[in-house]
Amino acid sequence: MLINKSVLMSFPVIIIVFIAVIVLQNYCSKKQNKYLGMIIPLISFIVSILLSVSNFNNTFNISFSMGAFIASVICLVIYNVTTLIFLGIYIYNRRKKVLK
Repeated sequence: MLINKSVLMSFPVIIIVFIAVIVLQNYCSKKQNKYLGMIIPLISFIVSILLSVSNFNNTFNISFSMGAFIASVICLVIYNVTTLIFLGIYIYNRRKKVLK
């Protein structure tokens, strides 16, 4: 079997948590305080940097190759997809609020 049953069973929980965080980001972005909507994107960015540190550490300290460096950069970009989603929600709600 290619997919472990525990991974398959945890997938709905991950989706529910992600949707809850999106709803929270939407709520925070609509508030009067403009910095409140930046908390979740900032946390997401910091987590992506922390996850990427080990990749870059292995690339530079163990065996540097251009392929390993490009793979580390790709991982960093993939980790930041959620950051871009949260920033998109923030920008959308802020622009909508300004146009009112």
